[in-house]
Amino acid sequence: MKEKIIAKHFSNKILDLIGKKVYTESGTYLGIVQDVSLSSNKISGLKIKLDENAKEKHKIKEIIINYSQVKAIKEIIIIKDFEIDN
Repeated sequence: MKEKIIAKHFSNKILDLIGKKVYTESGTYLGIVQDVSLSSNKISGLKIKLDENAKEKHKIKEIIINYSQVKAIKEIIIIKDFEIDN
């Protein structure tokens, strides 16, 4: 029973990922997942629409990260810290 409850609320299905908030390990809010990339029927990347602060800081509107950068998925997505090259 417990497994069904957890699976119902926390999933990494494609449709469940779109719209989730994305944070780095250090707690920096990046934005929301806008799209999901697939390769060989597996999730390979996430397209993140940056929030206004990140847009102003980095002068870009969105980034694509490898799915291997994802550390955790529940109500939000936590990814490894990284530097954005301009």
